[in-house]
Amino acid sequence: MKRSLSSRGRIRHTVEKIVLPADAPSMPGALRFLVVLMVVLALWSGTRFGAALYFWNVLQEHAMRGGPLYLALSGAFWLVGALTVLGGIWGRRRWAWWGALSLGSGYFVWYWLDRLVVQLPRANGMFALVFSLLLLALTLGAAFRPATRSFFREGES
Repeated sequence: MKRSLSSRGRIRHTVEKIVLPADAPSMPGALRFLVVLMVVLALWSGTRFGAALYFWNVLQEHAMRGGPLYLALSGAFWLVGALTVLGGIWGRRRWAWWGALSLGSGYFVWYWLDRLVVQLPRANGMFALVFSLLLLALTLGAAFRPATRSFFREGES
């Protein structure tokens, strides 16, 4: 009789099946977390890019800082970055570790520059600060775990 996987086991199996080639060794848990963050970033940025294009005329009618071009370009930039890092992780490229680290940290910096310079009004400041610092700490912690580092050291160059 087959034992069923727990929900955590099913999620792990699904992420590995989507992200890694069939003959690749198991992906460390911290790296799976980074993969989920990159997928969320890609989806979020793709939505930003698509919405800016779709609602271009509406966004132009409103006097907003940056305008629809800023929304579209920033969404496209982060979308391409996240997809590139995901491709690097899938191929076990050594640069993917640096890419994930740079993209996570860079997005944190960009988010706060965007929030302080472009966005008005700035609602939920304390929540945004705590949540973004938590995500940054989790991203850095996951990236610097020994299992994550060794996954890329053993991969292709």
